Amino acid sequence: MHKHHLPKAIDDHLLKERAALLAGDFARLAELSDRKTPLFQALSTSGLEPPVLQRIAETVRRNQVLLAATIAGIKEASARIEGYRAGHGFLTYGKEGLRESVDGVRTTLQRRF
Repeated sequence: MHKHHLPKAIDDHLLKERAALLAGDFARLAELSDRKTPLFQALSTSGLEPPVLQRIAETVRRNQVLLAATIAGIKEASARIEGYRAGHGFLTYGKEGLRESVDGVRTTLQRRF
């Protein structure tokens, strides 16, 4: 890829990545990650000016913050689901915006002989 087209290609890619993160589109993120490696490999030998590299680095940093928040949210949701399955309830908000308690569900294995 030509040196002058590379920053635009990377910016476009990072914007698509950001949109996928905000939408929770994990399939799209997987597709984009396959294309990201060659772009950044080309960047490492591009000889672009520092201000251009700094702008790209800032966009990457913003996406990393979103990705970290996404991962934290998934972990929290997973923990809440596991707690619910283990019989622990959790607090949430109802239609009127008031706190409500949701009782957990305990599942038991019933053996039949």
